Amino acid sequence: MDALKFYGNVVINFKLKALTGLHIGGSKDTFEIGGLDNPVIKVPEGTKAFQLKSSFDDSSINVEPGMPYIPGSSLKGKLRSLLEWKYGDIASDGDVNKEKDNLNVEPEKLAIRKLFGISPTFEKGVINEAIKKGLFPVRIRVFDSYPLIESEEFETELKYENSINRITSRANPRPFERVPAGTEFEGTIIVRIFQKEDWELLQKLAEAFSMLEDDYLGGGGSRGSGRVKLTQVKVSFRDVNYYSSEGEPKELKEGEGPEVLYQAAEELKKLLNGRN
Repeated sequence: MDALKFYGNVVINFKLKALTGLHIGGSKDTFEIGGLDNPVIKVPEGTKAFQLKSSFDDSSINVEPGMPYIPGSSLKGKLRSLLEWKYGDIASDGDVNKEKDNLNVEPEKLAIRKLFGISPTFEKGVINEAIKKGLFPVRIRVFDSYPLIESEEFETELKYENSINRITSRANPRPFERVPAGTEFEGTIIVRIFQKEDWELLQKLAEAFSMLEDDYLGGGGSRGSGRVKLTQVKVSFRDVNYYSSEGEPKELKEGEGPEVLYQAAEELKKLLNGRN
């Protein structure tokens, strides 16, 4: 196995479009009779507004208080969960699955842990073994994604859901806030490269996004919410020299959909194999 050495960062800029209403739950500061008890997460009131430059054109994203967004933790957790389901790397009820914390597992499971991190509940000595296997440092960084729309033009929608008591027929309606279908978010993921074989991690990420498009993000997925599509994707590599102003980023691939990540992985493989 290739020794740990910082080769650089893969920067993945993407746009994620909500095909149905999207609900990623937030907290409610006050309680009002008849009020909304299932709000979406928003930029907190009192936050100073700021701008983010789009990675795809000359436009800017205005981020202001009250604007819904996709937390990086929500997207990261969903992507990891989908890969764990695919490769059977799921913890048992109530405990940490011993097989999950065992480092002598299939390469696909090790790749998931290398990409997303591993549980801290290890017995003495296991951390050193994990380091030898290249699982540290954790490779992925997922940042918050913000909607590509002016805040004064943006309105969420209310979806009313109703649970019915099968015996008494009593209804219990609840308003459910969602970001409307058609809303597009822009975000960034960075994957740190410490081994030449880390190009394979982009393939795993591509698998996760492919599965996400046939699953859902956030809450209410079994009731119609949360279907998303990866639209524009731009992948570049910033090698170690970039951070000392001695190099330029290498564009790996740009296009639409998870297949761009597969193609970028192959380009990164060629690039890394040519490095010392």
